[in-house]
Amino acid sequence: MRYQQLIFDVDDTLIDFEKTEKYVLKHLFADEHWPLTPETERDYHDYNQSLWRKLEKQEITLHELMNLRFAHFARREWGIIIDNREANYLFHYYWGQTHELMPGVRDLLETAKHLGYQLAVLSNGNQAEQVKRLTEAGIIHYFDPIVTSEIAGEQKPNPQTFDYFFKLAKFPPQSSLMIGDGLPSDILGAQNYGIDSVWYNYRRLRGQTGVKPTYTVKNYAVLKQLLKRWTHKAPLIKR
Repeated sequence: MRYQQLIFDVDDTLIDFEKTEKYVLKHLFADEHWPLTPETERDYHDYNQSLWRKLEKQEITLHELMNLRFAHFARREWGIIIDNREANYLFHYYWGQTHELMPGVRDLLETAKHLGYQLAVLSNGNQAEQVKRLTEAGIIHYFDPIVTSEIAGEQKPNPQTFDYFFKLAKFPPQSSLMIGDGLPSDILGAQNYGIDSVWYNYRRLRGQTGVKPTYTVKNYAVLKQLLKRWTHKAPLIKR
């Protein structure tokens, strides 16, 4: 077996981020009586992604992102002042309710477990929120450990996030494979830490210069075949 431990991101790797965001915005904007148009939805998505990129580059903190996001967006989009605390609370409430899996996830996890792989989660996000979503999706029993940036104290791609993860993990970095959709977070973090990686490019995005995944797959059927091919081809390395 080439690898013993598979480390999964959550959003747009296990759980569909796009459908989650649409659900959250629909209910949040309705509660706040904000107009939601396709243009506004696109503007929010782009703005939110720009904040997460700044967070990954350590230009802002998670506290700043969470506590300023909606206030800044509402002022920029409509020129109004809002209670960001209320909007942020509603956002997390609705986010915790959504857990639709990406295509092929359950079959992949079952196959990987059957083949003897240790499965784990390393996600940028809130610990209780991600645990709740994985639980309600019916897949939490596959993973140990489950680590988020909230408890690690840093965001991917920061090496400290991986340091924290491997203090809890059952296998060391050289036996691990990072699987995620985020080039500037999952794949860059793995690359900088010396871990092999799989870029799950379900959205058919273009790559970024300097971020080089070990493997790229567009669906989990391909990854499942790779896992089968690797099985029993390397010695077991365990702590």
